[in-house]
Amino acid sequence: MVAKRAVPAVLLLAVCLPLLAQTPYVEKIEVQVTNVDVVVTDRDGKPVVGLTKDDFSVFEDGKPQPISNFYEIRASQQNAILSSPDEPPPETPHEMRHRRFVFFLDSFSLGLERNGVLTSMRHFVETQMEPTDEATIVTWNRRMEIITPFTSDRVAVLAGFDTLSKRSTGGPSLKAEQQRILETALEDYRNSIARRSPRQSQSDTSLPARALIDKISSYATIWGDQVRDTQRALFQSMHLMLTSLGGVRGRKVMVYAGSYLPERPGLEIFQTLSAIVPNFETFAGSAVNRLKPQAEEIHQLARHANAAGVTMYTIFPEASNNDPAGEGFRFQEDANTQSGMEMLARVTGGTMVAKTWNFDVALNNVTNDLSAYYSIGYRSDRDDKPGEHDVAVRAKNREYRVRTRTSYVVRSSEEQVGDSVIANLVHPIEEGDIPIRLKVGTPEPAGRGAYRVMLDVMFPSSGVTALPDGDKVAGGFTIYIAAGTPHGSLSPISKRTEALRVAPETYNAMVQQNYPLVLHSQVMLGKGENILSVGIVDQISNSAGFARTKVNTQ
Repeated sequence: MVAKRAVPAVLLLAVCLPLLAQTPYVEKIEVQVTNVDVVVTDRDGKPVVGLTKDDFSVFEDGKPQPISNFYEIRASQQNAILSSPDEPPPETPHEMRHRRFVFFLDSFSLGLERNGVLTSMRHFVETQMEPTDEATIVTWNRRMEIITPFTSDRVAVLAGFDTLSKRSTGGPSLKAEQQRILETALEDYRNSIARRSPRQSQSDTSLPARALIDKISSYATIWGDQVRDTQRALFQSMHLMLTSLGGVRGRKVMVYAGSYLPERPGLEIFQTLSAIVPNFETFAGSAVNRLKPQAEEIHQLARHANAAGVTMYTIFPEASNNDPAGEGFRFQEDANTQSGMEMLARVTGGTMVAKTWNFDVALNNVTNDLSAYYSIGYRSDRDDKPGEHDVAVRAKNREYRVRTRTSYVVRSSEEQVGDSVIANLVHPIEEGDIPIRLKVGTPEPAGRGAYRVMLDVMFPSSGVTALPDGDKVAGGFTIYIAAGTPHGSLSPISKRTEALRVAPETYNAMVQQNYPLVLHSQVMLGKGENILSVGIVDQISNSAGFARTKVNTQ
């Protein structure tokens, strides 16, 4: 979405039914199974195959959990360590064999090394992508752009890599601006020292000396605030792509490549000044506390990946040879970023490859993990209240090493539906139990680059379950609508709950005649191609349906 494009918005209007206040409903109770994908290797890093559920122990929040579902997914036995006689693993459900890949490149921070990453990703797709796989290519350069939407067409994915390789990167500009901030701070310091009288010592503890160091330390704070503002948009884009995989089953992988993801933005400038400016830490010791960390935001991103069942593999390339920063500066910056990249991989059960131009190593890690792993499911005794739970899987053979995600997030029903509606913008999901039809009106200019569009949402009255309520029957449904663009911009989700209370004979006639229910809504869209996503959930049965449509306002 371009800078001045109107943000999509949704306004729900009226439904063609007699609507009363929302009535209480009976929530459908389901026994949820938590599934975790587990990679097992020996001490040399070779995959271990042929294990059974008796070879594992599973813990949630420190409590042992009985394993209810167990599958081994074994694509190849090459270089594998067999723990039992060589027998083919039990057949796994078809949907569990589906694999979906998000190739996410932070082109804002990557430099010349980006095309090396693209070459390795291209080779991975050429050699590993199967007909049932789906992949998408996403780039971020101050805004997100989906180069190739989710597709099983290998040729289309390869073409997407070719397209992206011809785009410019922001890495050199980012590093030059970072270096400019540092040089400006040092120039202020040198100019002030040059104006001091010979009698003044560099160790002077007078107010002017303190004021000077406070001034130059503020540059680190300024840079840190700029980075946080920019990366907030990066996190939102990654969050959207992770959400797009939340409603689908199978093995889900995000390969993320970037050169700057600091846990504490600005720390590298602060530490470099400390190494150059005498008494800097003495006078500016408290200034470092003004550098706002974003480690929690990175951890939240990893937790969201766990909630969506996505494993993250991170690539942190070696800096380009023309990096204008000095060695000491790069060391501080690398340490700051590497910690954040490692967190994303470790928490989600993936791996990180850092400080290399051999990017095939990172993609080989993905290949090895997908060639032999275990899907373990368990029914815990938790109360299923929304929140995060720690998950640990251990092999009873201590010679084996186990890698999996470290947590599981219980999402509320409302959060799950909202995620599905957002996911439907990026990755179309199946229609569901309630068939929905969408009718879009003619876009009308609304000023400032925005367009007003009428949307009718239609679904059969049988999609609303009704139960006796006195001399009537009552039920209800909730409708969710979101708007977005192919570039990843999206509106907040609009939600409205409607109640139905009619005479039993009226309800029966509506169902028998397949009487359609219609909800009229109005959406505000920007100029160009837009996507509308709709979800409807029955309040009693919890059955749901989803639909989407494209709207071009040009």
